[in-house]
Amino acid sequence: MVSGVTTSFSPSQMMKRSGLDRSAFLRLLVTELTYQDPMNPMDNKDFIAQLAQFSTLESVEGMSSGFEKMSQSSQWSYAVSLIGKNVLGVGQDGEDVSGLVTSAKIDDGDIVLSLDNGATIGVNTIKEVQ
Repeated sequence: MVSGVTTSFSPSQMMKRSGLDRSAFLRLLVTELTYQDPMNPMDNKDFIAQLAQFSTLESVEGMSSGFEKMSQSSQWSYAVSLIGKNVLGVGQDGEDVSGLVTSAKIDDGDIVLSLDNGATIGVNTIKEVQ
């Protein structure tokens, strides 16, 4: 039996474990500041460390958003480059479909290719380009 052991996590570790977002982080920080003991306030170093972690979190979220946009842009460029080419992919019914790509569109955030035979396939389901 182990006694007297405590585990503490930094706010960023807590956010990773619990899935908290930045607004929840700010609410926790404000709550912590609101209810701190005035006779024993938070150490300035701890406060600055938490603010630095929040700044890092915002930077990571910004990078993540940028990578997501870059990925979607790359997929869109790929889809447009397939116009006029024969492809084999998975159709909406789950069966393999092949045909000549006639157009590309974004439907609910997914990039979809229209084929000359009337079928549509998601760009991420392409198995072969001929």
